[in-house]
Amino acid sequence: MSELFRRFGRLGDGLVLATALLWALLLIVLPQLWMVDLSFRPNLPVAARGGPEDSWTLANYAALWANPLHRTIFRQTIWSSLLVTLLALPVCYPVAFHPAQEARGTQALLLAIALVIPFRVNEILRTYSWFLILARNGLVNRLLLGLGLIEEPLALGGVGAVVIGMVSAYVLFMIFPLYNALESLDRNQIEAARDLGASTWRIHRRVVIPHAKPGIAVGCVMTFMLAAGTFAVPQIMQSLPGGTNARWFTQIILFLLLRRRRLEPRLGLRLRPPPALHFLHHGDDAAVPRRAPGHRQVNSRGLLRVFTALYLALFFAYLFLPLVFMVAAAFDASRFPTMLPWEGFTLQWFWGFDARGRPTGLFRDARMAAALWNSIVIGAGVILLSVPLGLAGALLLSSLQSRLKGLLYAVLVSPILTPGVILGISTLIFWQRAFEVGGGLFLAVVGQSTFIASCCMLLFTARLERFDRTLEEAALDRGASHLQMVRRILVPFLRPAILSAALIAFLQSFENYNTTLFVIGAEDTLTINIATRVRLGLTPAVNAVGVLFIAATVLAAIGWAVLRRREVAVRFERPARTPALRSAPAAG
Repeated sequence: MSELFRRFGRLGDGLVLATALLWALLLIVLPQLWMVDLSFRPNLPVAARGGPEDSWTLANYAALWANPLHRTIFRQTIWSSLLVTLLALPVCYPVAFHPAQEARGTQALLLAIALVIPFRVNEILRTYSWFLILARNGLVNRLLLGLGLIEEPLALGGVGAVVIGMVSAYVLFMIFPLYNALESLDRNQIEAARDLGASTWRIHRRVVIPHAKPGIAVGCVMTFMLAAGTFAVPQIMQSLPGGTNARWFTQIILFLLLRRRRLEPRLGLRLRPPPALHFLHHGDDAAVPRRAPGHRQVNSRGLLRVFTALYLALFFAYLFLPLVFMVAAAFDASRFPTMLPWEGFTLQWFWGFDARGRPTGLFRDARMAAALWNSIVIGAGVILLSVPLGLAGALLLSSLQSRLKGLLYAVLVSPILTPGVILGISTLIFWQRAFEVGGGLFLAVVGQSTFIASCCMLLFTARLERFDRTLEEAALDRGASHLQMVRRILVPFLRPAILSAALIAFLQSFENYNTTLFVIGAEDTLTINIATRVRLGLTPAVNAVGVLFIAATVLAAIGWAVLRRREVAVRFERPARTPALRSAPAAG
């Protein structure tokens, strides 16, 4: 701790420490403790709180577990989440291994862009696109009927449909930890094992997988927690024929919260999809070594290359097919979002009117425009709150050397692994009861910043690990003040991470649903507006929103790729120098 107070001066170090501790206490620890305390207390009127009847009890847990439906749904949620995790691991392992150990240069960059694009599209829209494909008159049933393989549409709903949607939604959270672990593996170990005659399977079993165990553990934990804590995916996919048995425990939590707090009319929530939604129901490894193979391995290595190419093609088809279908339906003249059969090209769902002169286009929808503005305002607020909080946490962790560092890191990272439903409920309860702050835009900013600040902190932490602390000491030795050192050395070094954190904070805020649903109150955001339209009746205007999301994501990915290549080119062309250090005032 003493090193912290020598790094930025008393004022700067105090500001860093206070900011990080306020984040940990007000946004993470106290809301969770408040929710745990409330779970052991009876549901009393406001006037009776704090009285003799307001004591700890297990009645809430007993009532919850006494309901056989609750137990069944809880077991189904756990087992289905485990199934999603067990499916995601083998699906993602070859996809993570190829760019980590084999792909280089342009190929690796294209693979990264291809992975990022689908996951920067809103989760609601990606799930909705799978809903369109699996619906009674969706793409799958249309193709099967056209091929004569079935006589009537199949009911493709149920737990299987939810698992398909969840694997599509959360595979990125398995790929990235695996990639980070596999990238650090020395490729010479793989080459040495191959030179000693080890087969591909034995290399992965004895060399690659043991090295990737930390990434496997992190990816499995993140995927399981996200799947168990999701709300949007089962809420949409259970609307498919046969999907009524695909209940999720988060829906039970929402039901109990609405019943206790009578929030359903105010939030405009529906626990069951209405009939309007059902209109669609009627009408061995991938390792590809780069070193020249020996004479006995030419054929097997060639087959592995072919297998890898085919597997990656199937994987990205699985990711992009729903998006392609959704984009195509946005330009179909059909009043229902389906492109089979194709009824003609139109732009009506962007800015058109129907036969009665009523606006049907996305850009003529005043309610959606208001929801879009709220999303922008919340996103801006999240940037202003999350980026400083994440930066303070990263600076504090990089300065600490005591045993408290591990505990503080666990606390600050925990919101990422906490289901969004839990974050939303705990934030709402704590701020409403402790500070009498009800749901609205402010609480949405606070609730989202709880976990988005953790993502920003991880970005800053990764950047600070490559920072040379001797530059700070040299600047201070030459007479620069702590403020000058921060402004001339630390901030320029962190500028790429600050811009990246701001962009990620805005995008995560813009697409967030699970947490925002509980803290937004009577307001509306674009994501909640889209989810409401999906539940209350689909129109191709929702597809038009997806087109805009995809277009913005592609443009952002292209811009990032261009800037990345330019940064790399400048790094190799410009000699290493430290202008900030030279310009620091000399002592004396």
